[in-house]
Amino acid sequence: MDTREILTRFKGGTLRREHAVALLAGTSPVVAPPVVALPVAALPAADREPLPTPTPGPGPRADAGDGPGAGAGMPCAVVGIQGRFPQAGDLEAFWRNGLQGRIAEAALPGGRRSACAGWRGHFLDGVEEFDPDLFGLGAREAAGLDLRERLLAQSAWQTLESAGYAGARLERLTACDGTARSVGVYAALGPAGGALSGTGHRYTVPPASRPGPAARLSRLLDLRGPSLSVDSGDSSFLTALHLALGALRAGECAAALVGAVELRLHPACQRPGAGEGVAAVLLKPLAAARADGDRVHAVIRSSAVGHPGRAAPGPQHGRLVGRALAAA
Repeated sequence: MDTREILTRFKGGTLRREHAVALLAGTSPVVAPPVVALPVAALPAADREPLPTPTPGPGPRADAGDGPGAGAGMPCAVVGIQGRFPQAGDLEAFWRNGLQGRIAEAALPGGRRSACAGWRGHFLDGVEEFDPDLFGLGAREAAGLDLRERLLAQSAWQTLESAGYAGARLERLTACDGTARSVGVYAALGPAGGALSGTGHRYTVPPASRPGPAARLSRLLDLRGPSLSVDSGDSSFLTALHLALGALRAGECAAALVGAVELRLHPACQRPGAGEGVAAVLLKPLAAARADGDRVHAVIRSSAVGHPGRAAPGPQHGRLVGRALAAA
């Protein structure tokens, strides 16, 4: 390769820095493979390149996950998880439906309006049900809440409860500076809009000047870590998860709640096969979860976010996955 090709490949992310330096210095006659490539069948013919030869990564580090601030390589644990899904009031029912091969498609629940009679989809039942006393709210304040925020608050509470942190134990989640109830909140909400007819409840979207869903959830549950609402389209939950992992690794909070909700109440938002649901997970550094005797449902070692810009999405997404795998 000549100098121009070396620099072009390095700038495009298909040539590692050390290989580019070696080639420019004339010390290596070997052309390095791309950092990562998608399976050949998934790429257009013009973009197909040989897959790189896998190389073993470094072994586990003795200091990995030693606590908040341990760095980008610190694994994090899912210690709580709960949600509501179509024809499944909790996570156990959701898994049971999956194991039985049950399809949760149904007609619109009673009280909902449809733009097209006969449309079917995957809907939540009883979305207007809410216990304001659980969160110390009056009836008037509860009536003004966005229905998605209601569902998210209930799911978040159930997630804390499933992890054993719904009571006094929550006080022991302290930040490095001694702040109690140090739980970050990262919320992702789907599209809003609409009204519930026949239920006596008007569904309104709060003005932008009012607290966002994450800030409201932090207040409802008295959680004192970072609070951020995320909207990146279909990737909102995964982006929120990525940000929560970063906060844990930076020592900004002792635990993090990540939740997402999708409702399609307005007739204009409904379409054949539309889906609804709400779920939340509670994350902690793996070392802290083990030390505290938490139940570990899953371990997350790395994550990555990005956007292809104007480039072809296939190769760029491949590089993004490669970056996450390399970090793991």
